[in-house]
Amino acid sequence: MANGRIKLLFFLSLFFLIFNIATIEASQTAYISSDTAVIYADSSLTAPIGFARNGRQVLVGEVPRKNGTVLPIYVSGKIGYIKISDIITEGGKREKSESEMTSITRATDIPEEKNSAIELTYAQTALGSDWNKFSQTLGEESNDNAIYNYRLAYQYLPDRWNLFLGLGISYSTILQERVAYAHYAIDATLYWSLFRTSPLALDLYVGGFAIPAFLVDLQINNKIETQEGWGLGNMAGAQLRFFPGHLFNLIIGADYRVAYTKSSSKNPEIEFEGFDGISFFGGLSVRF
Repeated sequence: MANGRIKLLFFLSLFFLIFNIATIEASQTAYISSDTAVIYADSSLTAPIGFARNGRQVLVGEVPRKNGTVLPIYVSGKIGYIKISDIITEGGKREKSESEMTSITRATDIPEEKNSAIELTYAQTALGSDWNKFSQTLGEESNDNAIYNYRLAYQYLPDRWNLFLGLGISYSTILQERVAYAHYAIDATLYWSLFRTSPLALDLYVGGFAIPAFLVDLQINNKIETQEGWGLGNMAGAQLRFFPGHLFNLIIGADYRVAYTKSSSKNPEIEFEGFDGISFFGGLSVRF
């Protein structure tokens, strides 16, 4: 009985293997005709695994699925599925117009035109125990312990991978009754798209940042003491991008960040040594 089940499973597996091979053998060249075509793991189109941009040449099967609306597509050694409405096949009924051919040529020859983005975000970081301990040493009574951050970043988003890079510059400030702090920072971030569909993408990221200079003014005994210095830090978080692949993306996200600083203070009891906290941000990204 067990041997019969094993044989049945073997022949079923062999059948599906031959079926998949046959699907790829009976293939044809096609081009992405929509702005962004979503690629799915199943023919029911319930599990998106990536996307392809307008003009990209792809290899698809010849046997439609799902009532003639879906074709198999060969992606990185695996079989996925794509909507027929998102592609133009070389052997299709509709001939490509001159404008479509121009778009295909441009997208194939210079794909980096759509692989770059400029991002502008605004964030608030709820500072943690390190900052609270520092400000309380000075007798600070304010409950406003949020640091405000403005960031401008450049991103490079390769078409074939779920990884992309970001380089940014930011300005952060916090103003309390006895403490005023500000710094400029530069950062580098590595993003990984956990999933990406036409309306929404979820990215996880890690990064590091450098603070070339910071300035903190402390009110001590009705006098102002100024500390200067530099710092290093790291961060990890997640973000949601709305309408990925389009010209404009809306972005919201959160991360946890830690900064370690070295100041010019000669008094170790009031030396600013850094901060940590959870940051919430939102912004806009423009593709070019």
